[in-house]
Amino acid sequence: MSSQSTKMLSERVKQADYARNVFRVNPEQGTPIEELLDPGYWVHVAAKFRAGDKIEVFPDGGEYYAELLVVSCSRIHAKLVPLVVKALAPAAKPAKDPVAPFKIEHKGSIHKWSVIRVADKEYIKDGFDSREDAAAWLKDNEAELSKASDLA
Repeated sequence: MSSQSTKMLSERVKQADYARNVFRVNPEQGTPIEELLDPGYWVHVAAKFRAGDKIEVFPDGGEYYAELLVVSCSRIHAKLVPLVVKALAPAAKPAKDPVAPFKIEHKGSIHKWSVIRVADKEYIKDGFDSREDAAAWLKDNEAELSKASDLA
């Protein structure tokens, strides 16, 4: 065994930012982590990946956070292994909203938790970080919203 083979060579050391990509994905609410581990799940985006890439997962409902490592991939599949899977909140169950003409739903990473008028599906207020925040806002504004509905 030569002494050179037991020491790290400089050409084998790179900054991680240049050696791999880190992707952030937002699956639809309710997508279980097991589904993401199916190589066929990635059929439409697998061509973007290469072995060694990392994928950060934060579903629309915010149920969990995960970090996945791309072990192998082709144009139509990606084999991933979980590095981190952390439950953040139980999957959102439909709950009775405090004001019947309105509903509260999570609408992804842009609109977040939103108050929506049931009659025409219009966003009344969005961007809340939690269902509880949206419900509190709706309760605080119930009288004003009811007056506006009566005038329409």
